[in-house]
Amino acid sequence: SGAEFVLGHNGFDTAIRTASAVVVGEGRLDRQTESGKLISAIVDRVDRALPIFAVVRSRGPDLGDYARNFAAIHVASRPADMRRAGAGLVVALRATATTA
Repeated sequence: SGAEFVLGHNGFDTAIRTASAVVVGEGRLDRQTESGKLISAIVDRVDRALPIFAVVRSRGPDLGDYARNFAAIHVASRPADMRRAGAGLVVALRATATTA
């Protein structure tokens, strides 16, 4: 798939070997996300070895069990929301780094 090509071409597997977490972004996180989008390829490659944090503009009500793939989902549709999401990520990533 195109997502697999992008991850392979950009050294994703090498990068996650030394990572303590993964942060992904998406316009809308919903049931379609798990159907071949870049985030689904990241989730497959990480395979629960690292926490994945998502920052999204919106979260669909149909996300269902797929939400379990994420340590946290930050909905940030306005600049103030994005700042709060960023601050929350800093705290979470620092905590993740100290336990890794």
